[in-house]
Order: sequence, then C-alpha cells, then structure tokens
Amino acid sequence: MKFIYILFLCFLFSIDLFSNVKLIDTAQFSVQYVKTLNGTEDFAENEGFFSKVAGFFLGHDIMKFVKPINLMAFDTNKLIVMDPGLYTPVLYDYNERDFILLNEDIKTSMQSLVGITQINDNEIVFSDSELNKIFVYNLNTSKISNLNDSLKLDKPTGIAYLKSRKQIWIAETGNHRLLVTDLKGNILQTFGERGDTTSTFNFPTFIWINNDKDYIYVTDALNYRVQVFTPDFELKSAFGHSGDAAGYFASMKGIAVDTYGHIFVVDAMLNAVQVFDIYGNFLYNFGRQGRNPGEFWMPSGIFIDNNNFIYVTDSYNCRVQIFKLMKAI
Repeated sequence: MKFIYILFLCFLFSIDLFSNVKLIDTAQFSVQYVKTLNGTEDFAENEGFFSKVAGFFLGHDIMKFVKPINLMAFDTNKLIVMDPGLYTPVLYDYNERDFILLNEDIKTSMQSLVGITQINDNEIVFSDSELNKIFVYNLNTSKISNLNDSLKLDKPTGIAYLKSRKQIWIAETGNHRLLVTDLKGNILQTFGERGDTTSTFNFPTFIWINNDKDYIYVTDALNYRVQVFTPDFELKSAFGHSGDAAGYFASMKGIAVDTYGHIFVVDAMLNAVQVFDIYGNFLYNFGRQGRNPGEFWMPSGIFIDNNNFIYVTDSYNCRVQIFKLMKAI
C-alpha cells in the first residue's frame, strides 16, 4: 500500500505546467527551466505515429522515478539516476527511449544509494551507505561489481573522481572523514575526524571535484558548512551557518560547481538551490516548495555539466528537473 501511495504522489507531482520559466535573473546570470524527467511517459512525445497508435490500443508499461537521490549526466538526454525507491540505479536515455533498472538482482537490493561519479570512459562508480559498499557499473558489459571486496567502510555517501591523480574520493559519513582510494579501491589516505573546527567534519555527505582546478568541495552537513580542499588537504575555503534564510543552510545535500567556479548547494528543507562564490559570499538562489517547474519538494542531488546544464533530483516530487545557466552578454 505504501508503494502505491508513493506512485500516486509521483503521478500528482509530475505534471509539467509551464515551459521556459526564468527562475532567477541577476546582473550577470540567469537560471532557466528546461524540462522535467519523470520516466517512460516522457518518451511518448518522441514516438512515431504507428507507435502511438499501438500504444493506444495495447497500452504501455509505465515506469517512473520513485525517490531519485542523486545523478550523473552524460548529456541533456542521458543520465544515471540513483533511485533507492526503485532499489537500483536507473539508466535514463531519452533518445533511445530507455529506462533501465541496472540492478535487477533482488539479493543485492540497493536501498541507500547516494554518490555517483565516472572514473573512465567505460566505468561508473557509486555508493550504497547501508550496504557499506562502493560498486562499479561497466557501460560496455552492463554489469555491476564490487569495487573492492576487502574495503571496509562506515556509511559511504558522496563520491567523486580526481582525474589528475586517478583517485576516488569518498565521504565516509559514519567515520566523519574523507577517504581516498586508487581505481581498484585500495586505500591511499584518510583525512579528518569528528569535530567542528576547520578540517574536521560532522557527517560529511556529498562531494564534488572541480577537475579544472583540482578543488574538492565537501558538504559538512551537521556543521552546516562547505569546506573546500586541495588534493593535499590544504583548506582553501570554509563557509556556512545554520539557518532558514537565504545564504544559510538548513538541510544540506548535493553540491556542484559551474564553469565559472560558483558553488551550488541543494538544501532539502529550504526546497532551493543556493549559489556562492569560492569565498562563501551568497550570490543567489532558485526554487521554492511546490510541484510546478522550478519548484521542489525535498531536493537532494545536483550535477552540472560542461555546458552549464543543471540537473536536480527533486526527490519527493519523484522527478529530475533540468535547468540552464545563462550568462549575460
């Protein structure tokens, strides 16, 4: 009954009422709504005439996102979405009309999917904080395997790839630290402990790495701040305070950086994405509670691609929303 109720909410809150919505407009930047992704029903607009006729008479098997938590985009039409509501990552490909559950083995049901990153052309790595494992998904073979069977973790959440050193960085939330491994999952270094001073953590959760500058951005969730490090753990910046107003943090989730170096932080309780410069100066935010385009209900993950398309997992609206960052000429 609970599952049916969740699906009913997804149906109610996935209605796309507007298009070309401008959410924020500053002197230099504007964020514009692009589209909403719900599931296989999105593919109907891409069907040919005969497919639509067949679908009308025979019906379609509708599959939807249930609780998307985080994601990684290949382009504007191809993503991998961490959806613990479906107990699996989902490969969503609009052009190929694919909505593929990547893990169909019920014995390894994944109920706490969080982090995801790409480590080479063929491999994606992702975390499950309840199973305490890091998994590898091979794009060529479509197989999932453990990164390292001997790797012992306590609540791994955020995960990111440092390209210059070929390292995987993991937020090990249960141990209040960062953990660095090689591409085989062998531990190279750990950093941090529980605390509230800089370079310590209180439930670090999400990570983003800007591979242009080799900066590592961490949401230090229960210290209500962002900490930014170099690969050698030199602190570059730390900012943030608890609060329910713009520029403060109430429930920090995903973090990402655009091509201008601005830091985007999702806040689930504020139902918004807040944007800061590297020094922590608040620039602007977008979003509010609701189900219309540009509105959120407990958003969680964020990904920004090289073209400044912004992807947000709108978790309790059971959808992914896509935005575009525009710079004034």
